[in-house]
Amino acid sequence: GEKKEVSVLSLSIRNFNAVKKVLNAAQTVAFLNYYFERISSYIIEFNGLVESYRDDEMTALFGAPETNENHALLSVNAACGIKKADKSLNDDIMTYPKSPKPEGMNDDLYTAFFILGHNGIKILTDVGIWSGDAFCACMGGGARKAYRVADGAWCNAVMFRKLAEEIDASGVIIDVNTADFVKKDYILRNVRSVCQKASEPACEILDSLSSDDEKLWNYSMYWNQAFSLMEKGEDAKALAVFMKLAEGRPGDKVCRYFIKSINTVE
Repeated sequence: GEKKEVSVLSLSIRNFNAVKKVLNAAQTVAFLNYYFERISSYIIEFNGLVESYRDDEMTALFGAPETNENHALLSVNAACGIKKADKSLNDDIMTYPKSPKPEGMNDDLYTAFFILGHNGIKILTDVGIWSGDAFCACMGGGARKAYRVADGAWCNAVMFRKLAEEIDASGVIIDVNTADFVKKDYILRNVRSVCQKASEPACEILDSLSSDDEKLWNYSMYWNQAFSLMEKGEDAKALAVFMKLAEGRPGDKVCRYFIKSINTVE
């Protein structure tokens, strides 16, 4: 093995227990295979390596085993593709059961779509990305080996993925190293758990700069000002800005999280 500069991507389905409650084992497997086939295509498209699957969780590597200095940007590009796939997947859940089963579709998968749609369950993928030095190696035995992150670096990506769920984010959560790599390509905003102010700094991907959304760019600028005020302990000033931002984007759940958290602290 060797120490390499890589980006590690961790993802899972938010509230996957709700899916498992309504699907039997065969339906769950059929749905997850369909889900991971969609998701994995973005990992492969952007030169990533699927490192492991576990239940609804997946870990992917960028920048290894073949070195790629653009590993952070590639990982974020893949993650944003995965987030767009959520919408496509939810459209499938709603439309497939309204028409006869497509020829060749697995019966368990078709039934899974019907059950998920009937129960109003939508898929939301939480994604966390961490970039830095990791020890990577080909691990296993003579019968089978796999290329893996051999140290605890994968836990860092999991931490940012879990932060996405905690603050109710709909975007991708990345560490500051990844943010430095992609800030010229994506609109970012600072995020971090208010309840754990000593936690790692993080950013949320809002959109790519190619979207040319001036309103979103201004929103992120004022957001980061409010976040800076909060970190300085000027909660009242920060709250005023967050409240104003919430008026402009009432559907922003992350903004509501920070408003609620600051009010709770006060």
